[in-house]
Amino acid sequence: MSTIFISYRRSDSAGYAGRLADSLEPLLGSRKIFRDVEDIKPGDDFVRVIERYLKKAKVFLVIIGKHWLDAEDGQGKRRLDDPGDHVRIEVESALRLGIVVIPVLVGGAAMPAAAELPGSLSALANRQAIELTDSRWDHDVGRLLQTLTETGFGRYRKFLGKPALAGKKPARILWAAGITSAAVALAWAAQLFFATPDLNGNWYFEGGDYLLIRQDGHRFSVERIDPAMQTSYEKGTGVINGRRLEFNLDPVYSQQFQYRGDLEMSWKGDRLRGTLTEVLSDRTLSVELSRDKARILETSASER
Repeated sequence: MSTIFISYRRSDSAGYAGRLADSLEPLLGSRKIFRDVEDIKPGDDFVRVIERYLKKAKVFLVIIGKHWLDAEDGQGKRRLDDPGDHVRIEVESALRLGIVVIPVLVGGAAMPAAAELPGSLSALANRQAIELTDSRWDHDVGRLLQTLTETGFGRYRKFLGKPALAGKKPARILWAAGITSAAVALAWAAQLFFATPDLNGNWYFEGGDYLLIRQDGHRFSVERIDPAMQTSYEKGTGVINGRRLEFNLDPVYSQQFQYRGDLEMSWKGDRLRGTLTEVLSDRTLSVELSRDKARILETSASER
């Protein structure tokens, strides 16, 4: 059985590794994810177990946080320079076995250069990395999932992005295609990740004014409207990338208060969360909008 091997340094990125595993397991199945904290038992020979699991793995994800490169041992020496360092052993073995190696950057970390790595790990610097951010976690995991399917991981690739699946009953899909329930779940999840959501309509700020979005595929026009005056005082356009919206808002009556918007739609489809950045001052505001005006006003009142 092909698996995904998640490598990480506990002092650097254990939380991110656990969160990533929790995000992938419902889509791929827990048996397809290997993490040493769960899968190596007390008393096991670490090197032998790692080697055994790596030989089964099709994809190797190395989680790189800000201190992955320069983490030190008890004597103040860089751990990666120790040939017996567990993380070094994992990465060396993955590179040697020819597994698909994907660096995953977390916590604002940068990809290390070849000159910063031990010679046996220098090939890691040539691998294309993917970044996971807290503010766009679901979107970024969706991009990672797409990358996994593009590597041909397991049997899932052929089920991505097939609209024909939407009109068929799951039982018929299972019978006709002979696939597992996990593959069906992944097909539906892939559509959830990559299908363009419907954003048309009013999205209300806490104060009661709202964004009016008119969507055309991956593009949309947007207006910020004062409900009391029924006046549009900012207008703009934007693009949709997955569940993320990027747009500009330009003032209608002056040259001040130009904004850049970066919002992400909740999985329920009822909220937009993110930031508005005022272009001239570069001041950033965290915002949350709701399709339901009454709901967001009620939430605002309860918080006060």
